[in-house]
This record gives sequence, structure tokens and C-alpha cells, in this order.
Amino acid sequence: MKKMLVFIILALGLGVTIQSPISATAAKDIKETSAKQVEINVNGESVRTDVSPILSKQSVLIPIRSLSSLGLTYTWDAASQSAIIHNKERDVLKITANSRTAYKNGNVLEMSVPARSQEGRVLVPIRFVTESLGYQVRYEAAGKIVYIVSNEEKNESVGIDLKNYFSSEITVQKEEAGNKMIWTIGDIVVRMEKVKTVGDEAAESKYVTDAIVLENKDKVYPIKFAKRPSEVSSISLSPGGDYLALSVFYNNVGHKVIIINVSTGEQVVLNEMVSAGREGAETIHAYNWSPKGNVLAFAYGNTSESKLGVYDFDKQVFVKVSEANSYISTAFVLWNKNGEIVDVISEQPSDQYKMYRYSLNDKSVKSVTVVKREKLEQFSKFRP
Repeated sequence: MKKMLVFIILALGLGVTIQSPISATAAKDIKETSAKQVEINVNGESVRTDVSPILSKQSVLIPIRSLSSLGLTYTWDAASQSAIIHNKERDVLKITANSRTAYKNGNVLEMSVPARSQEGRVLVPIRFVTESLGYQVRYEAAGKIVYIVSNEEKNESVGIDLKNYFSSEITVQKEEAGNKMIWTIGDIVVRMEKVKTVGDEAAESKYVTDAIVLENKDKVYPIKFAKRPSEVSSISLSPGGDYLALSVFYNNVGHKVIIINVSTGEQVVLNEMVSAGREGAETIHAYNWSPKGNVLAFAYGNTSESKLGVYDFDKQVFVKVSEANSYISTAFVLWNKNGEIVDVISEQPSDQYKMYRYSLNDKSVKSVTVVKREKLEQFSKFRP
């Protein structure tokens, strides 16, 4: 379906205008170069087909048999050269070859381009057919993803395809022996130990994590804290291999994330870096490295507020996503494999989760879909 629907997007006015007239050679070039770049998603699942579309007067026609990929059924009357197309809601659409007049449930509709019979194939205008039968088409320009949504799926997890998300191939191994813990990531080793608390610390936690050091081959760097954390939650190396993110938890406070340059040992507390810009960052709700270089997306705030930020450690640039987009909490930060889109699953309002999509290209934030609580676990494999 990639080849079929990329042309649909070009012709449906979803962000790209096609000039007319256009030569057959130019149309072929557009189809071949664009089809390789666009991901097609129908009701949350990627689909493929080897069917090629036909471009006619800024409209796209596809072989009628391709409608089955959208869950539509049809019959073709060769004598009258008419097609009867049905959706699951029992709507009936009748179109006739070489006629601009169509009928939906008996009501007259006009098409900009008629259906046609060509070389033994019946071709129908996909935009007209899908919109008439209740489908929605949305084009994600930054990620080059086409989302086609049918009526029965509009309130479900539309637009979510787990195959689109980046999952780091860097293996993290954790070993425990008594009160000592060792995390290993390639040549990098992080050692720490749990010690029993005394004095004021004992009021908050029975144990704290102490003596944390990072070893990179023959170099050893102690990791310093103003206050010893209750535990280490996660460790994650950037795909660029230059920075290590160490997430630690403090009882009654939340999470802090320490970023360490594995070559120099230089370290910075992400919470403090954000707070220096007058943005409160008592806790880091969730974080994830981009598949490209040393870019970190993270949700920060306090126990009742969460915002999204993106920091490029190579360029030392912090991007604060629109202040209008503040949530109660954030469960997941997910990168698209292309490194240009960040999806966050956040709580807003209370106990209701929704996916929001941030585009690094145009800096936009869009609501994608509601995510039911029982569906949250499927995203855990993408978490550091």
C-alpha cells in the first residue's frame, strides 16, 4: 500500500500541491521517489501492496480491488460499468465509469474525477471513496507517515504502530552480589553499593545508594550527589556513545537524571540544568535517547505537573516544548525511528492517558489518541 497511498497524499491536498499539467515521466518520478519514504498506517497497522495508482487531474485513482485493504467490499456490474461499494456501517456508494455523478445511500454526489475502466482494470478515485464512506486521512509530514482511519477505529488506539518506535540495541547487564551492584554497557561499567541509613536519612529510607563510580576502560570517574539517592532506577547510553544517563530515585521527591560524559567524566544533573532556565524540574518523569546522536527527550516537572523538553548535548541546545502543553504526569517518552518525532504518553486529566506527538521539524504538538491504562504495558520495552 505504500506505492498506492503515497500518491493519495500528494493528490489529496494533505500538504503537497501537484501542478497540472504533469508529464507521465514526471508523475512516475514523483511516485517512485516518494513511495520509498512514506509509511502507510491503516487503523494502527502498517500495510503494503504492489498496486500502483494513476494520477489524473490532481486526483488519484486506484484499482478497485485495492479497497479490500481498507476493509471495504464491492461488486462490479460489467454491463452498466458500475461499482457498488459497501463499508461496515452498511453505507452504499454507487459509482459509474466515465460519470462524475455518484450516489451514496441514494443521494446524489458529484466527483471531480470519474471512475474509469482501463486495460481490464476498474480505477476509482480514492479520496472520494474513502471520505464518502467515513474514513479519515491524516498525513504526518515530519515522519512521512500516512494514517487512514475507519469509523469503528476512531476512538481506539489509532495511529499507534509499535514498529515505528526506536528501541536501543545497546545491551545493559545488571549484576547484584550482596549489597554491591554492577551495571555493564559494553566497555562502560557502573559500580555502586547499598548502605543502611542512619540519622536524618533513616527517616526517608532504610537504605541508600553509595560509592557510585563509572569506569570506562582505564578511566574511573566518581559520580557525585549532593544527597545520596534511595536507588538507581535505570542506566542508558546514548546511541552516539558519548553520554550516559543515570536515573536515581529519592523517596518523597522523585527522580533525578545525571548525564555523564563517558570520555571526560564531566557530569550534570538534568533537573538542575532545566531549573537554571527558571523551569521547575523537581522530578524527571520519563526520558529516552534519540536514535540520532546525543539528543535526549524527557518529561520534567513535579508530582502534579509534567512538561516535555529536548536537549541536544552536542549542540548544547535545550528546546522547551510549548508551555501550553502541560500534563499531570508522563509515563513514556518514545522516539520514532527517524529521530524527528517524539511521542509522549501523559496523564491528563487525572487517571486518563493520552498520546501526544511532538515534531522536531515544525515544533508542533498534536493529540494522537487515548491510551487505555491496560494498554500501557506494551510500551515498557521502549523504556531505558
